[in-house]
Amino acid sequence: VWGIDIDPNILSEFQIKYRLRVKKCNIEKERIPFKDETFDLVVFTEILEHLGNNPLGVLKEIHRILKPKGLIFLSTPNIYTLHKIIMYIFGRSFNNALEELRKVESTGYTGHIREYSNMEVKMILEDCGYKIKTTYFRKYNNYFLVPLIVQKTPLIIIGLILELLTNFIVFLRPTQIVIAEKKVYK
Repeated sequence: VWGIDIDPNILSEFQIKYRLRVKKCNIEKERIPFKDETFDLVVFTEILEHLGNNPLGVLKEIHRILKPKGLIFLSTPNIYTLHKIIMYIFGRSFNNALEELRKVESTGYTGHIREYSNMEVKMILEDCGYKIKTTYFRKYNNYFLVPLIVQKTPLIIIGLILELLTNFIVFLRPTQIVIAEKKVYK
């Protein structure tokens, strides 16, 4: 098992504790430091939305290091999750642009630059040489336990409604997971 990170020193204690091997790499600007067809699986979780340049180059690099029929396990926020749709209706965005710009000033790091629909993720992966195997939608929290909702009793009802809707309409859940296979060209 290998990992790559733009600054592996940030988690050095964690890496030592769990005996993780991590190579330094800025995946947006550098070639991923592994030979062609090295891995059976690449886990690419909660990264796509942070890429500021062209994510196609990164996904093509992952394609390069995957063995034939190797898998990419990609998770990213779902831009069409129910609570974001409600935010859009009321004129808000999926994040606060000013807060994100201030992050750049203070840390050099931005949060989510762009979030994608499931159709967009699949289209991008297919364009980069992958065959979509399956898609899942997950939620990791209960809407009625969000602090803002808990503090205001009438909002608990809204939280319960959101919870029920996302239990039954899975594509409105906040996280999408796409598993795709490297196409083999003959």
